[in-house]
Amino acid sequence: MTRRGLPVFLWTVIVGSLLAHNLYLWVSGAIHPDTDILALLPAERRDPALEQASVKMVDAAEQRLIALIGAPDWAEARRAADAYREVLGRHGDLFQLTDQAGERMESDFLALFGRYRQVLLTAADEAELHNRPAQFWIDRALAKLSSPFSGPQLGAWQDDPFGLFRSWAQARAQETPVRPRDGRLFVSDARRDYVVTPINLRAPVFSMGAQQLAMPILGLYADHSGAGNRDYMKSHFAKMEYHEIAGTGHFLMLEKPVEFNKILVSFLHGVKY
Repeated sequence: MTRRGLPVFLWTVIVGSLLAHNLYLWVSGAIHPDTDILALLPAERRDPALEQASVKMVDAAEQRLIALIGAPDWAEARRAADAYREVLGRHGDLFQLTDQAGERMESDFLALFGRYRQVLLTAADEAELHNRPAQFWIDRALAKLSSPFSGPQLGAWQDDPFGLFRSWAQARAQETPVRPRDGRLFVSDARRDYVVTPINLRAPVFSMGAQQLAMPILGLYADHSGAGNRDYMKSHFAKMEYHEIAGTGHFLMLEKPVEFNKILVSFLHGVKY
């Protein structure tokens, strides 16, 4: 082997070894692509606690939704949002509707950030803490304690005597266009007003079981296309409405549009939540 060919040989051996090792991991089942970065590690090298925490974090993210219910004017948007909440409220086993903009939302905010109130500061307040004398802060705390016009409080006075946590929360609120309005969360653009509706799913959003319970399903098949299988589909979607249109192939909506549309319209009229 020549001196020039030796690096090529060594590189080929290294690449081949890596490919063989990865092939062994996949074939032997030592690696399972069920999570993101953890899937790259062999099963025996994963931290069980870390993997469990990652799965819970992903599931929690999948279970939080934000729905925007919009209309050209605010009154109409409110009525639509109330109707939307009424429909979802009938499925308490699947959906949990959070308070729109009430005390519950404030308490949830405090539960999440309140424990860190001593370190959550705006840049301006942090600079003042370094530069202002002690007497300034004493006077400020006493003023907030005795003045009835010191503004809304987040928690008890003794938890935030200088108002630093409130200042930080107000700064964060300025970063979003969402505002409370008539007991609801409100946002708008140039054409519509929207009610912001937070929703917690009691099952992961990609759960087939949850989708089957929450969504009506219509199956329309040709009688000889080979795609339809009543027993198979019913075993997977118990509440599915199943139809086969006789004398059609793959493009049944084009071959018999009147019958196809009749079934579709009847299904849509019969949908009840």
